[in-house]
Amino acid sequence: DRALRPAAQAGASREPGVAVGFSQGSYVAVDLIKSRLARFRGLVLLAAPMRPDASLLAAAGVTRVAYGAGKQDGAYAALASETARLASEGIETRFFDLGNVGHTYAAEDTASLHEAIAWAGGLRP
Repeated sequence: DRALRPAAQAGASREPGVAVGFSQGSYVAVDLIKSRLARFRGLVLLAAPMRPDASLLAAAGVTRVAYGAGKQDGAYAALASETARLASEGIETRFFDLGNVGHTYAAEDTASLHEAIAWAGGLRP
């Protein structure tokens, strides 16, 4: 509430948005969805080998999950395969390659990170 109230007062949309987490922040993003203190339609999880529960995500209103990692990140292969698992459980899911980088949210080409967030929010097919 302390974070959301000022955002609303500053003009942030009350429409469900996109939760974005990098590394440990990905766990926080999933916890936000679990808490249902705010509504999110999309989720972007970067460089964190997570296996969120598809039924929990769907019940919370999440329709799209974007995973992302750089080729030099240890989570790359796990997230690429996690994309297929979550998609098979009914959540629209895509993996975004952040380029030849390690454990960072700074994509080699910033367009890929922008695309992941836009896609998770439903702004791109």
